[in-house]
Amino acid sequence: MFAFQQGGDDEQLVINACAVEGGCGQGASGIFMTGEENVPIADHDVDLPDSINIQATMLDQDELAAQARLARNELADAYPEALRGKTARTFIGAWDRETGQVVAAMSGAEGGGGRCCENNAVIKLGLQNNPGRMQTVEAYGWRWIDKNNKKLSTEYREIATCEKCQEEFEREQFPPGVTMRTPGRWTGGGGGGGGGAGAAEEEPLGP
Repeated sequence: MFAFQQGGDDEQLVINACAVEGGCGQGASGIFMTGEENVPIADHDVDLPDSINIQATMLDQDELAAQARLARNELADAYPEALRGKTARTFIGAWDRETGQVVAAMSGAEGGGGRCCENNAVIKLGLQNNPGRMQTVEAYGWRWIDKNNKKLSTEYREIATCEKCQEEFEREQFPPGVTMRTPGRWTGGGGGGGGGAGAAEEEPLGP
C-alpha cells in the first residue's frame, strides 16, 4: 500500500510493497520526506497487487516486468498533484530475479537529499550486498510539459537513466530501449559529467 500522510511540517510518503510469498505486508517499507511545507494534501491509499506467487526457478520475467510497471504507475499516480510540478521525483518498478519480489520506489531520501529511485529500489529489495540481482523497468516521472510555461500541466513520461546509475548498475539490468543520459558508461562516454540528451531532472523545477 502507498499512503501519503500529512503530519508536522513535512508530508510523508509511506510505502509498503508486496513480497512474492504471502502477499502484502512482507515487503520492505520506507518513509520518504517530500520536503514541501504547507501544501494541503488529502490522504491517498493505493493497493499494490500481490506479486505472482510461483517458484523462483519458474519466474516469468515478462510477467514480473508487467507487475513492476503497474506498481511504479500506482506509486506515481498516488503522488499528490500539488507537488508534481514542484519536485522532480522519479519512480521505478523493480524485482529480485531470484525470488520474484516486486517493489516500486521513488527518488529522494528520508530527511532530504538526493538518492536515485534505482538505489531506493535496491534498499527496498534488501539487495544492498547483491544489487546485481535487481531487474528494473523504465523510470518515469511527472514533469512540466513546458518548463518555461508553468501554467501548463505536467505530463508523465520516461526519465533517462543518469550517469551515476550507469556506473553503479549494468545495462542488462534495465529493459531494452531504455533511454539514458549521455555521455555515460553505457554509451561509451565514461562516468561523470552532467546534462546531455534526455537528461533526467532531480532538482526542484520551480516554485
